[in-house]
Amino acid sequence: MTKKVMAAGIGIVAVAAAVGGYFLFGGKQGKMGGGPQGAGGPGGMGGMAQEASVTVVKAGEPVTGDISLSTGLTGTVEAADVVYVYAKASGDVTAVHVKAGDIVQAGQILCEIDTEQVDSARAAAWMLLSGQAVEQVHITTPAGIPLALIPEEVVLEKDRVSCGIRKDGGDDADVTDGILIFAEVKRKEGAGVSITGGRGIGKVTAKGLEQEPGSYAINRVPRRMIREAVEEVMEIHGYEGGLLVTISAPEGEA
Repeated sequence: MTKKVMAAGIGIVAVAAAVGGYFLFGGKQGKMGGGPQGAGGPGGMGGMAQEASVTVVKAGEPVTGDISLSTGLTGTVEAADVVYVYAKASGDVTAVHVKAGDIVQAGQILCEIDTEQVDSARAAAWMLLSGQAVEQVHITTPAGIPLALIPEEVVLEKDRVSCGIRKDGGDDADVTDGILIFAEVKRKEGAGVSITGGRGIGKVTAKGLEQEPGSYAINRVPRRMIREAVEEVMEIHGYEGGLLVTISAPEGEA
């Protein structure tokens, strides 16, 4: 009797172990894709092996370098601002200290000029309105150099004065270096300053220039400088009449 009970107990334990094994292993296999068809079926261990197969990718070594980007454009470059520069006195250019394309600063000396036409006109106007001869004319060049110029061949009359200033060509002397540039200043009817030319001053022969054909070749800037210099003398002496200025260079005649 006892052997039968033990045999029955062992059988119950075996059944329980089988059922428990099903739930423990069979259930997990079902969750992992296993099925009733066994290890060789779609849900068995073969399916697990297929799902576990992955492609192996090898990472490359990173490479450093520069990325360049360029572009090309065509067109016209225009200045944002244009500044017109002119000297405070007129005359012949004797030296140039810059070239096209240079960057310049305020106060920088760009060129040097001689100013005999203006200086002789100023001296003659001063002597005419003051009634007295002057021995020297003190000026400051555009380069900031003070000069004491000596009027030569002075002719002092009641209504007319003439004098000459000798041209100094500086470092860029030409065939006109050393000649006298004359200015004759005389009273005229009306008010203001008129400017004309005399011996040795050429005349305009072609159209399209600053002065009309037949006019003396004293351009706009020299005319303005001469006028301003004479008007300054007129203001100092309180003269409100008119003056005629004649510029000449007898030694410069061809």
